Amino acid sequence: MMKFLIFLSLIGSTSAPFAASGAINSCRAAFSKNSHFTVISTYLKDTLNSLEKMRGENGLVGDTLIIKSRQDGTFTTKIANPFTSPTNIAVDLLIQTELNDSRKISETIETLSNLKIHNSTGLFYSRYATDRTSAVNDPSVSSIDNAHLAVALWTVKEKFKGTPAGDKAEKLFSRMDFSVYYDQNSGLIGGNLKFQDGKWLREEYNFANLGSEARILYSGIWALGLFKKYNHNVDFIEKAIAALKSEVLYTKEGAQLKLWDGSAFQLFFPKMFINEEIYSKKMQDFYRASGNYMIAEGKRRRLEVPAAHSAARADLNIYKDKSGDKAFVSSDNKDLSEPTLRKQWDSTFTPYALFMAATANPEKFVPLISNLQNIKSDNDLLYIPTMGWMDGLTVKGHSRGEVVPAQLSLNQGMIGLSLLQMQAPDGLSVSSRLLNKNPEISSRLKEFYSAFDKKLEQNVVKIEKNQITVNGIGQPQLYGAEFQYFRLRGGYEKNVPREKVLEVWRRGLDKMVEAGMNAISFYIPWDFHEYAPGKFDFSGKVDQDGDGKPDYP
Repeated sequence: MMKFLIFLSLIGSTSAPFAASGAINSCRAAFSKNSHFTVISTYLKDTLNSLEKMRGENGLVGDTLIIKSRQDGTFTTKIANPFTSPTNIAVDLLIQTELNDSRKISETIETLSNLKIHNSTGLFYSRYATDRTSAVNDPSVSSIDNAHLAVALWTVKEKFKGTPAGDKAEKLFSRMDFSVYYDQNSGLIGGNLKFQDGKWLREEYNFANLGSEARILYSGIWALGLFKKYNHNVDFIEKAIAALKSEVLYTKEGAQLKLWDGSAFQLFFPKMFINEEIYSKKMQDFYRASGNYMIAEGKRRRLEVPAAHSAARADLNIYKDKSGDKAFVSSDNKDLSEPTLRKQWDSTFTPYALFMAATANPEKFVPLISNLQNIKSDNDLLYIPTMGWMDGLTVKGHSRGEVVPAQLSLNQGMIGLSLLQMQAPDGLSVSSRLLNKNPEISSRLKEFYSAFDKKLEQNVVKIEKNQITVNGIGQPQLYGAEFQYFRLRGGYEKNVPREKVLEVWRRGLDKMVEAGMNAISFYIPWDFHEYAPGKFDFSGKVDQDGDGKPDYP
């Protein structure tokens, strides 16, 4: 029996994947002594200053700041959205914990202790005012928002054990329970609770895609033991990994995880909390490949900035969550097929996305970022000294080249967390450092990401060290030739006997086997096989002209 790996020209070819380097940067200590460290320190100082401009009377950071530059170089600021979310609070808490700012941490924890919450779960509502009323602005309860805050509260309680702030953080953390979101049948986690018709209801949708910031629910919140009713479910990870969809796109820069909206924060945001690269070689590679792709794709598209796209302010009035890179949008996301929404993708350069990518390779990215800080449109600067980076720069459409003169506290917070990771000798965030030191939690994280990596290895074909591997198993070296069966007829006259044609084919295939070949490439001449519209012959036996002889070829 002859065995060949067969290549059909009818099927489009795909380029071979590249393996991302994935090496964790081991030169951060030396890096911190060079000139780039000064740049990082300056950006961090400016970013922290912009966040302070958004801090409200109750110590919580508001959502949006509008910044208008004047011709004389001065600027004005105005709070456009004074409300905040658990995610905004979480990011601010982690920054202050990294900086050991006990005063701000105490103020924030005190405010959190007095906020109205969803009593049966101990979770926080989606929006609060930042004035002294701390009023609830949105009474829904988001699982992902609370996940971020849970990690931050756990970090504060661990970092400041035995202090009033640490004790209060522990109390807030210990009452949190995410069990209501867990679907035992599917193994998936839901997104939201809403009060409707006099009762609390869990919305139907589940987070079902690994290319989402909601990964932290399956990894971090599970590791922290906050699905309290299901903590002893031995199949929690197995069921989740089996149900979660994962898609990988192979680019010149390496394999990359496809994302629900194609937004960079869906890849990188969990890194700010748990540094997934500690536990997952796949994530380590994805981070590197994504950053390299941003740089290369920006050059390919002839942009003046890297192709770093993520959810952001499109202008002063519109927030766009459909503004990632459409090449990485999940196949399940049908919004991409809607023409109006499709135009939004790839349209805005978002500095915070580039800063998060920079955490995987600061030495490469910091000089590049520094070269972007003089970009402006009219009086609006992309980077304002003392205030940091604006939310975006439009890179296509009628407003191409326009700076979005606004800052979202979440996006500024992501820049701040990224800069702190770049400064850290170990390249980690304060939360991930503490999580990794906890044996039980780190063991659970390792278990999740081991299953994560294995899922992504399924049916993966690579070229490594001049050898094809399938799921990590080396395959025989390909050696083959073209076999154009429709030209091997055993003669030039019409109606060559079928037996003669088959004998010619056998001899040709036998010679390929004798030569040690294990691959065949051939064309399919469709006009030979579809001899009339809608009529096909793949047997060589059709006698359409009725002369008693097959018409093929």
